[in-house]
Amino acid sequence: GAAIALAECAIRSGFGVEATLPDVGGRPELALFSESASRAVVSCTAAAADELLALARAHRVQAARIGATGGDRIRIAPGVDVSLAEAHDVWARTLPEALG
Repeated sequence: GAAIALAECAIRSGFGVEATLPDVGGRPELALFSESASRAVVSCTAAAADELLALARAHRVQAARIGATGGDRIRIAPGVDVSLAEAHDVWARTLPEALG
């Protein structure tokens, strides 16, 4: 889902993220973790955002600005607020610990 994609982008890049996902019928778990449709996360400079959105509209591709990168936290509304360092630690050690 969107929350996992955003978190992985933040962890791998070392840049925090602050985003607000669209409401999905008042069900935050759907907004954060649903994999019901194909979506992509695209990042660009703030100066290029309007041009990117216009390009998407010109090609009839739904697109929306949902947030910005930077800082040292992963904040995804509704409900996610964790430090980038803690998220990286959990992400990096979970599989090795599970496999013993």
